[in-house]
Amino acid sequence: MLKKLLIYYHLLLNGLFFRCLVVCQHHGSQIHNNTRHSSHHGGSHAIDTSNFAQAIHRIAHHIDHEACSTEKLEPWQVELEEFVHNPASKTLLYIYYHDAPSKERALQLAHCRNWMHPIHLKVSPYAESQVYRDVFYYLQRYWLDHNISYIITTSYKILESTGLAMERITRVTLKDYFHYLKIAQEDSFDIIPIVRSQLQLLPHSIGGHGEKFKLGWDALLQGMGYEPNQIRAMDNIHGFYKNSFIVRTSVFLTLTNLMNVAINVIEANSTVNALLSFDAEYPGKMTKEQLEIAFHAPYYKMYPFILERLPIFFVYHMRYKICDAKNPKCGRNIG
Repeated sequence: MLKKLLIYYHLLLNGLFFRCLVVCQHHGSQIHNNTRHSSHHGGSHAIDTSNFAQAIHRIAHHIDHEACSTEKLEPWQVELEEFVHNPASKTLLYIYYHDAPSKERALQLAHCRNWMHPIHLKVSPYAESQVYRDVFYYLQRYWLDHNISYIITTSYKILESTGLAMERITRVTLKDYFHYLKIAQEDSFDIIPIVRSQLQLLPHSIGGHGEKFKLGWDALLQGMGYEPNQIRAMDNIHGFYKNSFIVRTSVFLTLTNLMNVAINVIEANSTVNALLSFDAEYPGKMTKEQLEIAFHAPYYKMYPFILERLPIFFVYHMRYKICDAKNPKCGRNIG
């Protein structure tokens, strides 16, 4: 069943991309240049997820050419720019943001870097995991056509380690991302999570969200076609979080399609949907008003926490090469 769904997604992707060529040509002709500084309207390109046309890479702000042309780079920064534009290691980095202040910070981080792209995430019960359906699904053809080797996904908070709800995570800088990129290439890792835990996935999740987490987790994965023994085999794998990782593009294509299958199961299966609607027992920092907007309830629901953990299950189940918390080349940086 799962294999058929993935084949369906690839076919749909090809047809959908063909139908949107007129929309994409206007925005796509100017994007992802192989030079560090783009043309007059170039620069990093914010992606607005409010509808399909805005989900395609587009020019979102003007670059300060004078400032960029005179910017002094450290040796490692020069090496990084060469790495991400090298045909053998072409890399794109997507930075999540949610509101005006975080957008401004994301744009500042991406300024003068035409391989970094801020992505706006609208309010959703799926939180950051909505990006697989609203944005990444529509970018797959672009990644293939432009021979992108690695995709990096991250929050602006993790990229700069601002300390905003990040107190427990060891500082991660852009230089660290480059270090992991080189490890990924040199050791042929398929994925290097950015936020890596040594704690066991299911026990830790139940400890944080209660026994109802397991009910929703099992129901969703079974709804996707996984057998109970396959699900239980992954209970004690090492977790990674925040939808932040460096991943080989071929792996990310599969991961994106699997996440879309998961969201479709949630929305088509009333039993699964009901189980993911339970109180996640998470204190969080959202106000009551914000919770009502996101979840239509005065509490966090299970949706974002289960979806956030699905990539962990998928990459371990499919036996990809992962530099996780137990690997000395990466190690843990949370929990």
